[in-house]
Amino acid sequence: MAREDRATGRPTADDYDWFDDCHRYRPGFCITFIAGLTPGDVLRRLSLTEDPQRAEPWTVEIGAADGGSIMGEPGGTVGTMVDVLRNLSLGTSVVSVTRNVNFNSRFVHARNGEIISILDPMWPDWTSSREPDTLRANVEDLGWIDEYDSDDWNDSDDWNDSDDGFFPQYLEATLALAERLTGVRLEANHLQGDGLPHRASVAHFYERDPFPELAY
Repeated sequence: MAREDRATGRPTADDYDWFDDCHRYRPGFCITFIAGLTPGDVLRRLSLTEDPQRAEPWTVEIGAADGGSIMGEPGGTVGTMVDVLRNLSLGTSVVSVTRNVNFNSRFVHARNGEIISILDPMWPDWTSSREPDTLRANVEDLGWIDEYDSDDWNDSDDWNDSDDGFFPQYLEATLALAERLTGVRLEANHLQGDGLPHRASVAHFYERDPFPELAY
């Protein structure tokens, strides 16, 4: 699969093949792509108080990115909470990608306070989207469904070598799709060291409701 053609602005799964080396985020994470907002904007919209010394758990890390901001939370789900997505997406576009320790993952796209698409990356289905044609076109273009159309996928070397699902690059494709829909680029250095330098507690989101409403 070809790498991103910068002229067309269409990232591919291969553009995110570095993600598997980000050990701190691999066990479980929530990564949110926020178009057009600065880290300060994100903190204000979520009424968060920056705490540079804040450590896990229940901590978000926010940083500037090409096209907007990235908000990361190791082991969390705050970026997929309905209230969070509504506030962050007002007047802009936001995508959250989450995966837990059992490798269950979700993709949620919100725009201007409304949920546009929800996707299970391991079983991509665009029919629940408000924009199914756009979502399906991207899913097909990213190569997500090739394995489903194969008569011999059970014998595929990619399948046998994959721990994640039918399409070995499903997670990388999910991150590429997030960039396509928001224009925000996640870089490897965002998830290393101080790549997301603005930290804040989100414990109150979990404490106020043990079962918060998630977009999926």
